[in-house]
Amino acid sequence: AHLFPAFAFGRGTSKEDMSIEFEHSGPVGIHGLLAEIGTDHVLASSGSGFVITDARQPHNPIIFANPAFCRLSGYALEEILGRDILFLHNSQVQQPELTTLRSAIEHASEAQQVVRNYRKDGVMFWSEVSISPVFDAAGQLTHFIGLQKDIAHQKFYEEKLAFLATHDGLTGLPNRILLEDRLQQALLQAASNKANVGLLFIDIDHFKLVNESVGHLAGDQVLKAIAGRLGDCIREGDTISRYGGDEFVIVLRDIGKSHYAASI
Repeated sequence: AHLFPAFAFGRGTSKEDMSIEFEHSGPVGIHGLLAEIGTDHVLASSGSGFVITDARQPHNPIIFANPAFCRLSGYALEEILGRDILFLHNSQVQQPELTTLRSAIEHASEAQQVVRNYRKDGVMFWSEVSISPVFDAAGQLTHFIGLQKDIAHQKFYEEKLAFLATHDGLTGLPNRILLEDRLQQALLQAASNKANVGLLFIDIDHFKLVNESVGHLAGDQVLKAIAGRLGDCIREGDTISRYGGDEFVIVLRDIGKSHYAASI
């Protein structure tokens, strides 16, 4: 038998690489299937959820799950066996990635997608799911192998980096990049509604003395407090941005008279 080279990784491989063929054409039990795959590969997958389904049975039920899959999903083995390979998606059936995985199963092909899955207790987790078909020597589909990797930490850092690209790391306010976008939106909306846009530039006087007298940590707390108070002064839909240092900018959308900006 031969095993596709990227079994535990699933990236950068062709359909031929991502399938398993067996040298014999007779029935393959679960222990025989694991033996064909190779114990080393199963052990190497112990950090990821690993399942095998029987494609010869109706509804392609799960017939094997490793302990990591049980830990990842929160389900006991007896609760997993007999289920659909993608049962962890819960009610989130509208995910386009699930359609891709379902299509791969229908067409006996390989696929890899990042999806939102749900543990038994209902907690959502991001998972990288890889599905690969298994064929016998006669070319008949017999099983599917699924790998599931919890990528919560990866998604957390991706979302954090995406947030920091448009927001100030200290106050959480929009930065200059997002400010420019919000200002352009406000101007377009004002032109459409024949209204005005208020633009306020706020500088904190003598803020340098705070850092010099009580330290930068205290100064950071002051900036966060100022950001919160400014946020309390504006309407929903307006924008307050930390422009840099002790400078803030406020964009007021759709104001009728200039005195409203002055009242802020």
